[in-house]
Amino acid sequence: MIIKQFISMFIGTNVYIAVDENTKKAFLVDPADPNPKAAQFLQENGYELEYIILTHGHGDHIGGIAFMSKKSNLARMNKKLPVLFFSGDQDPVGDFGKGVIRSYMGFLKAGMEDVTL
Repeated sequence: MIIKQFISMFIGTNVYIAVDENTKKAFLVDPADPNPKAAQFLQENGYELEYIILTHGHGDHIGGIAFMSKKSNLARMNKKLPVLFFSGDQDPVGDFGKGVIRSYMGFLKAGMEDVTL
C-alpha cells in the first residue's frame, strides 16, 4: 500500500491518496480543494481513482467535491465510481440539504452509475 500526503493549496488541510500497488487502484481522502499535485500524482503513475472518502462534512474537507461536480470533470470520471452523498436538512455546509441534492443530480445527469443519496 502506498500512502501519499498532499497539503491542500488554500487552507492547509491534509489530503491523502492510498494506492494498492498490485492493482494500481486508489482512493482519495478528504479532497479539501482541487489539488493539481494530487491529480498529477494519479495520472503520472497510472493510478485509477476508485473511491473518494470524506471523513466528515466540514468545508475544509469537502472543497474538492465542487471541482468534481463540474460537467467537464464528471465526463472524465470513471462512471462506475461509487459515490455516496449524505446530509441533513440542518447541515449549513450542504446548503441545508439543497446543495447535496444538486450535486447528486449533477452526478446522475453525467452518467455516473453508482450514486446514492
